[in-house]
Amino acid sequence: MLILLMATYCGVVYIHYSLLIHRLNHLLAFYSPIDGLLFLLLGPCLYFYVLSVLQRPFRLFTWRLLLHLIPLLPCVIFNFRFWTYTYTQRIEWLIRDFQIGTKETTLLNIVLYVQIFGYLCVCYRLIKKQPFMQGGGVNSDLRTEVWWLKIFVIINLTYLILSAPCCFYFSNEQANIIIGQLAMDIQFLYLFFKSVLTQDASSGVAKTHKKDNTFKIQDTMADNYQTKLFAFMETNKPYRRFDYTILMLAKEINIPEHHLSIVLNGSIKKTFTEFMNEYKVAEAKQLLCDPKFARRTIESIALDCGFGAKSTFNRVFLKHTGNTPTDYRRHCQHENSDNPVKDNDDSCNS
Repeated sequence: MLILLMATYCGVVYIHYSLLIHRLNHLLAFYSPIDGLLFLLLGPCLYFYVLSVLQRPFRLFTWRLLLHLIPLLPCVIFNFRFWTYTYTQRIEWLIRDFQIGTKETTLLNIVLYVQIFGYLCVCYRLIKKQPFMQGGGVNSDLRTEVWWLKIFVIINLTYLILSAPCCFYFSNEQANIIIGQLAMDIQFLYLFFKSVLTQDASSGVAKTHKKDNTFKIQDTMADNYQTKLFAFMETNKPYRRFDYTILMLAKEINIPEHHLSIVLNGSIKKTFTEFMNEYKVAEAKQLLCDPKFARRTIESIALDCGFGAKSTFNRVFLKHTGNTPTDYRRHCQHENSDNPVKDNDDSCNS
């Protein structure tokens, strides 16, 4: 959707620019300055995209959505007002706006810069607050996607800060078109490099998996690996770490990564993620039922057990137990209240 909006914006400004250069003034009467609306929609779209990548729960169709549309009001009002102008007034306004600028465009630029800057800052803060961005993470694909998202936000924040002085110094549509077109070029270059680099990485992973599947290890060796693996999991509890990967596990228990992958997929019949989640859920069940942790929040327990987000914890816990963490804790508390612990001290005769 972001790419579509960018492409639409590019088309609009190119048409506008071409008509002015060739002085086809009569065609300008059919032009409406909606490019500001398209750009103002980028902020909310980016915000909801970041929430989806970070697996944060959100709902699009709520009254809060209207809050995201408030910055669009000045642009909508201006477009309605623009079409109340006469044919001649519209053409004169567009030419004047292109050459020397207008106060309406300056005001809309202020709204645009403030709105996009605000959304970029909020998105950057959401990404930085993720535990797996501070040395932790859930799955490698998600970490890679979030890393690229962080780079995208930083690039756009930098360009926004650098372009603002030029935009308000020249303060005309000609400068806006150049700034906007450079912004679009940056987006497409980013998407191109991301696509190329992630495709190369995916190809490498696919080749590794193919190699692993054709390799077999002896049953005795597989049993030894399993014994070492289970002992390490019980003693060190590595699943509590957000950034834990199969490569890190293989290094710590001194087993080749492709051997460990074969043991998990072949002998244990689980993927690495499924294997780790079983330990995480088992520990979470203990903590949820432990009276000592009764005042701890669900999110805090999720983090302690190695989940990067509460939403992920809820989903995985429900899949493994058939209950949400909240329902499971309530059930344990009910059982504990029905079966209170009694003292077994011997009575003494006085």
